[in-house]
Amino acid sequence: MEDVGLHLKVFHPILTIPAAQVDPTWTGQFHFVLPIEPYDGALGEGSTDYYGPHCGEAWIKFVRIGSKYRFAGDWRYFAINREHDVEADFWYGEANKSYAERRRAWHEQGLMNRQSDSFGWGTAFGGNALAGNWTNDLSLPDEVAKWGFRPSRMMREDETVNGVNFTHPLNEQGQRYRLIGILLGYRYRDHGADKLLMFYDTPSSTILIMLDFS
Repeated sequence: MEDVGLHLKVFHPILTIPAAQVDPTWTGQFHFVLPIEPYDGALGEGSTDYYGPHCGEAWIKFVRIGSKYRFAGDWRYFAINREHDVEADFWYGEANKSYAERRRAWHEQGLMNRQSDSFGWGTAFGGNALAGNWTNDLSLPDEVAKWGFRPSRMMREDETVNGVNFTHPLNEQGQRYRLIGILLGYRYRDHGADKLLMFYDTPSSTILIMLDFS
């Protein structure tokens, strides 16, 4: 990634898979990265002044260049990069400590956490994303028609197949993002998201990350 130090300050890299695992026509790799925030509330909450094309209400985007990612948004979107915040400093310290412990346990014992010998790599790779709490962070077209379009809030399309509800984030042209995978964030550090959802928009080579909390 470009500006590796800036990225590693606010993101934990947790898993890499071959792109062909999702689509056999794709090459390269996909990297799952877990934002260290939020430590209180939703992702991006309190960061409205720094919303833009690459970060907004409960979502973050990366530009994918080859198999590398670049966050092209305003780094002040993350509280740790704004004014000194004792609470943020404490949260980051605890998160980094927990992440390091999980990595060490993996390398030394093959365990993802201290309580279980289940690796918990992911709940899904490819396919469709089940609707959940994260769905509420996206807008339906009729909601936009009623309340107006907000660039900081992404659009979605809902689909029900055989009684199962799925949600598809949409790009600016109304096309669906492809689901790369869903990981259990808490497997990789204490207080990680219940689910880390990662999507890909092929035309723009854009990675979309969203978090789901119970």
